[in-house]
Amino acid sequence: TTLVNAASVFPRRWIDFYLERHVGLNCPKGRKIALDIFLNPKMMRNHLVLGLQEIRELPKMPNDVALRLIGDICSTSILFCGCPDQWAPLFHMEDLKLLQRNSKVPHNINMLYIEELRHDFVVHPEMIEPVVRFCLNSIRVIGKGLNVGDTFRLQDVKSKL
Repeated sequence: TTLVNAASVFPRRWIDFYLERHVGLNCPKGRKIALDIFLNPKMMRNHLVLGLQEIRELPKMPNDVALRLIGDICSTSILFCGCPDQWAPLFHMEDLKLLQRNSKVPHNINMLYIEELRHDFVVHPEMIEPVVRFCLNSIRVIGKGLNVGDTFRLQDVKSKL
């Protein structure tokens, strides 16, 4: 909350400018949401506590038991993103693929890595289409024996919706 209190002495438009120019939040609505959250002490505290909890609980290896249980029930698709914060980096996917090759994780756990994708894609309009494409691709290929990475034209799906 000290950071929130310190930031609150600056005019909102200065923080908005910083988020746009230095953080790369180009979407005005996204910046407004980020500002509203950042300037709310209770919300910021919750975000920081959850983030700290995630870091403390981050496993050294993927939970193959959980993935086997999920794989026994249904196919699953996991999207890994790399840029710039390595939230779900390539080596996580490589660890899972190794577990698949060793028959520790079912082969109906499909994975795709997109290097340029940010984990906070929802506030970056240019990042939304690759995620939508991944989701639609995943739905389309599950049960057909295709790879999630197979591509199709998003316009073709939009025209059928």
